[in-house]
Amino acid sequence: MASPSTLAVIERYDEYRHALNELIASIVTGIASPALFDDAGARDEAVRCAGKHYPFVDLLYLLDAAGMQITPNLPVRKNHPAGGRGLGISRNQRPYFVLAQKQADGVAITAPYLSHASGLLCITAIVRIGRPNQSGDEDSGYLVLDIYLAEA
Repeated sequence: MASPSTLAVIERYDEYRHALNELIASIVTGIASPALFDDAGARDEAVRCAGKHYPFVDLLYLLDAAGMQITPNLPVRKNHPAGGRGLGISRNQRPYFVLAQKQADGVAITAPYLSHASGLLCITAIVRIGRPNQSGDEDSGYLVLDIYLAEA
């Protein structure tokens, strides 16, 4: 079966944007946890859970407060071309990070775009996660999910 055209996918997204964005916000919020920053097992479980329940989730990764990628791309779909890449790359100019900086709370979701990582039409969801540090203050970082739009 041929994959739908980019225009058809965008039109379908526009039709269901509100419901899809609510679903994606729920997924991101459900996965978001300070443990993701310090526990590889928690990250592995988040990837496993996303893959089992949400096959349209493409990648998961973490950013620090300045937008530096602090984990490699954690592919949810097997054999992802960008899996294991990205660690140490600044994402502070990417539209999703800029959007998250403008939005104080909650999940920020981009408009559809062609993913640099996969070449597929996607949207990106990002949420700030606060986590206590050793001095008792709070550091923050971001959980980022790329969503393969044709499968959503």
